[in-house]
Amino acid sequence: IEWDGTHDAGMEVDADASDPTPTNSVVMFERGCNFPIVRRVTLKRSGKFTVDAMYDDIAAAYQYPEGVSKSIATFHISAPVDTDCKIRVNVKQDIHGSLTLSSAQMVEEIPEEEAAAEDGAEAKADEEEKKKPKLKKTNLEFSIVRPLDWTEAELQREIEVEVDMSNADRVVRETSDARNELESYIYDMRDKII
Repeated sequence: IEWDGTHDAGMEVDADASDPTPTNSVVMFERGCNFPIVRRVTLKRSGKFTVDAMYDDIAAAYQYPEGVSKSIATFHISAPVDTDCKIRVNVKQDIHGSLTLSSAQMVEEIPEEEAAAEDGAEAKADEEEKKKPKLKKTNLEFSIVRPLDWTEAELQREIEVEVDMSNADRVVRETSDARNELESYIYDMRDKII
């Protein structure tokens, strides 16, 4: 998965890593991983941006043809323009191995109001350390563009070709059935005459 912008504009947040490493791309699905599976990348972005799904350079070692585009899909995500927000991009590999964008969410931390008295402030400080911050998640609009998707005209043309082949097979089948019925009638009449 790769996204547009500079290294500072995007940030991979790995749950296992203690400090996230700034990067513009990350391998999300290793060869031979179990699926269906959903992986998440958190980016700091604003406005419209794109995330590209593509095969990495290791694909050539597994007989990926040279000269063929490695692009799988492009996801166009619309985030609010005003500020850099944390955007969670969830990419799913389904049971058939196809990639899709399952969701794109803007995540905001909601500050809790402090209405504690001065004498109880120390007790509440311990409780606040244990509590996780409340998060507000807002689903964002996105679109998916695949390089191998057919246009509506191409799809209709291929459906018409398929219907024509099906009609040709039906005509051959009906002709064969009619010939078999005629042959059976001729043999029945011959047996009655003899």
